[in-house]
Amino acid sequence: DLLLREVGAIAIILAVGILAAASLSFAFAAWRDAHVTPAWGTAAVLLALAGFGMKAGLVPLPAWLPEAHPAAPAHVSGRL
Repeated sequence: DLLLREVGAIAIILAVGILAAASLSFAFAAWRDAHVTPAWGTAAVLLALAGFGMKAGLVPLPAWLPEAHPAAPAHVSGRL
């Protein structure tokens, strides 16, 4: 659980780093106008997808999610 969260955070940081290095800014508007090579763009998208997927419990990454639902109260859990 902790390992997945940390790896996900690192993947998100790397994706943001790729976009920030290409645009020399941390502003979203600058990222839109950045010229990123296809290889680096693909790497940024895959890192962001994997990172946010690990944080959100995207399939097939949910190692923590099956244990969280039974332990949560009914009004908090997504299951009825």
